[in-house]
Amino acid sequence: ALAAAMLASGRTTDAIREWRETINRQPMYAVAHRNLARVLAAEGDAAGAIGEYTLYLRLQPDDAQAHLDLGAIYIAVQRYDDALPEYRRACELKPDDADALTNLGTLLGRAGNIQSAIEAFQKALQIDPTSEVARANLKRARSQLAGQGVR
Repeated sequence: ALAAAMLASGRTTDAIREWRETINRQPMYAVAHRNLARVLAAEGDAAGAIGEYTLYLRLQPDDAQAHLDLGAIYIAVQRYDDALPEYRRACELKPDDADALTNLGTLLGRAGNIQSAIEAFQKALQIDPTSEVARANLKRARSQLAGQGVR
């Protein structure tokens, strides 16, 4: 609560220090790891955020949003191979998240798994037929697949 109040009043450095002190006293306090990860990510400390999200997800492995957040950080630092399992797990936990499926499809396509990318984009469009991003990515993936001579 104290760290959250510090953060709300713009005292980010103090909030980070308070969450770290809380974690030192209670290393299994998952919420502190998650909150610290979020603030570190917002402050541009990708390595610190990755570390805290990793610790948090060891304690709370079924938090789909945390997997998405960690995946997004990996994408931001161009660690696409690390982002892929985070998005896969998030989609397993939250199969109705069209944005997560679209991001998963993008990562699968980037990894060369075009057919699986197409399936992810199709699922995303079933959930959100208005998603222009999923529609454009589906079209691109189908073109890539056609270019490979696969139908």
